[in-house]
Amino acid sequence: MKYMLLVCGDDTNDASGMAPVEPWVEELGDRGVRQHGHRLALPADAVTVRVRGGEVLRTDGPFAETKEYVAGFDILECDTLEEAIEAAAKHPVATIGAMEVRPFWEDEDAEGEIRRLDAELTDAARAGDVERVVACYARDAEAVENGRHRRGVEALRKAWETVGPVTREVLEFRVHVDESIAFGHALVRTDGKPAARHHRLPQRRTALADRPRARHGGHVMKYVLLICTPVGGAELSPAEIAEDPRFTSYIEEVRSRDLVKGGARLRPASDATTVRVRGDEVLLTDGPFIESKEYIAGIDIIEVADLDEAISLASRHPAALGGGSVEVRPVWE
Repeated sequence: MKYMLLVCGDDTNDASGMAPVEPWVEELGDRGVRQHGHRLALPADAVTVRVRGGEVLRTDGPFAETKEYVAGFDILECDTLEEAIEAAAKHPVATIGAMEVRPFWEDEDAEGEIRRLDAELTDAARAGDVERVVACYARDAEAVENGRHRRGVEALRKAWETVGPVTREVLEFRVHVDESIAFGHALVRTDGKPAARHHRLPQRRTALADRPRARHGGHVMKYVLLICTPVGGAELSPAEIAEDPRFTSYIEEVRSRDLVKGGARLRPASDATTVRVRGDEVLLTDGPFIESKEYIAGIDIIEVADLDEAISLASRHPAALGGGSVEVRPVWE
């Protein structure tokens, strides 16, 4: 199972004796436990966005004013909650702050989805159904024809229209799934000619390989959006979100613009366990690291031109529009 560790700092405690974090990162990385993580800029650099009655309300600072704050996060792959708690207790910040451990929603079959996508591409190519073939690719996928590289749906459509029906035999197929993407590598034979194909599901959605975009001369900035939901509000599963028009329009926008680079939808705050280490004692508390009217329901990692674009994106998130908030925080790079 995948777990999110919210690394929570506390500037009221003395951190001078805290052990360095790098050995913890290296050890868990070598063991294949730690999958990914980011250190965030200080709360003073945060901007929290709420939308009420059509008005965008911007507040400098984190979504909740408390002595402990989210300083970063790590994503772990563990067999049990106990294993995740043990890893959290060994994090140096646990000795002066807190580590909130929260499981991911795990009802998405990313590997099955990408294999079904590959099978759909094979069937569509055999039938010569250009529209079905094109629907299997990302909007900015690249078509190569006679040595010429062209990007976009129309280029793909024109390339397939000139080809006609194609027999596509998959010789090898490997799938890698992590917290934000499913990536497949296929070796296929098309009408007797072997060729390598890369298949990719950004944010676990049905699309094939794309490339990082360049903006403003290649300059982009990375931000984390902490998606905050009101306590007592409706909890939507990923399957329910996929059917909710408030979310589908937002998801379509960020996917078409290639803005979201990773993230996670977390289980409810009631499934959280907070870990603190004081002296030689490991202290466990059921629930999130802070008691507030909002809690973190998910995280998105975005790449945009600047803070204004990040805030604009946050203001269109259904959480900000639906009674919650979105905290925008730069990634420490």
